[in-house]
Amino acid sequence: MSILPDCNGYRFIKLTKLSPEAIKVEAGHEIDGKPFYICRVYHEGHLLIGKSIPDDNICYVGMNGVEKLYQDNFSILTHDSRFSLRWQTIFRRPHSPFLKEIRGGRTKDRETIYIGRCSVTAGNESSLIPGFYLDSNLTELLIPWNGGVTKCTQFQSLICIESV
Repeated sequence: MSILPDCNGYRFIKLTKLSPEAIKVEAGHEIDGKPFYICRVYHEGHLLIGKSIPDDNICYVGMNGVEKLYQDNFSILTHDSRFSLRWQTIFRRPHSPFLKEIRGGRTKDRETIYIGRCSVTAGNESSLIPGFYLDSNLTELLIPWNGGVTKCTQFQSLICIESV
């Protein structure tokens, strides 16, 4: 497998237009084991990344310290079989030209939002939750969790690689 110079094999599809054949990008899991998928929604001028459980038809996003939920009016990240999306811990910052980190959205000021995920623990249980990080702060992932926003400094980035 090789890193791609350009990755166009992924796209966000509106929940209402998502076909059963679409390959959704699994991003983690809830404490009870239900999978999380990556969702995207417009929120106060931002195009934010969040988490969605398929059967709930809800996209949870975090911004300004608060977890918000959106029903139905959001998109889910999908990809085609020509490309693989992989979760990778990236130890060097800023961005490496050799990695194709997936751009998921933007702030209202046009700053790029990238997709990531991190593990959080509640008691003896853990959950793996998708979220986003910004060009201006590549070392901190923001995730919607427990009614608020949690910051993770150890996280994985979603990158694109060519399938062989």
